[in-house]
Amino acid sequence: MLFLYPLALSFIVTGTVWKWIFNPGMGIQEPARSAGWQTFWLDWIIDPQFAIFTILIAAVWQASGFGMAVFLAAL
Repeated sequence: MLFLYPLALSFIVTGTVWKWIFNPGMGIQEPARSAGWQTFWLDWIIDPQFAIFTILIAAVWQASGFGMAVFLAAL
């Protein structure tokens, strides 16, 4: 089940994957720019105002696996 993957991954793996996703050189930004969207700029890791939201997104994704496991066990 796809919903249980966040539960199976450690915090180190989750942090590394999200760091790669938000990396300006090779994450979400690079394929968008190579597809022709040159004005796309995602600096959530670099900007101190958005850094907490980046951490929050990764933490919610990581915790969603446990919530889904509990929900599926209740069914």
